[in-house]
Amino acid sequence: MVGDGYILVGDAACFIDPLFSSGVHLALMSGVLSSTYINTSKRDETLGLASRSVYEDLYMKEYGHFRELARLFYSSNRSVESYFWEARRVLDADISLSPRNAFIQAVAGQSARGYERVVLQHGDLPKIFSVLLTR
Repeated sequence: MVGDGYILVGDAACFIDPLFSSGVHLALMSGVLSSTYINTSKRDETLGLASRSVYEDLYMKEYGHFRELARLFYSSNRSVESYFWEARRVLDADISLSPRNAFIQAVAGQSARGYERVVLQHGDLPKIFSVLLTR
């Protein structure tokens, strides 16, 4: 990630997933860290060489957090009982939706198509909810 005359930052260093905005965070964080590394290297070459591993370690630690978040998110949707597949079943009434578009609609929020009933049926509904949902 760091070498003579170069330092990788943001998505150039590591890319995770476009959905989580992790690239924005990693780009900003690595921009701050890389400027510190560059200033240190200009002031003291020996210290600069030693700080390469510090930059890489800090970056990879932060990257690891987001990578684990993405891994958990995607692995949690493998089960047929997961949020994604439950939403997909509800949205299947519209057969024109591809799995990709169904996912986008499921995570972006939906107009009332019955999904709220699927979510709410797992617990006791307040009386006013029952009245409104049965209209």
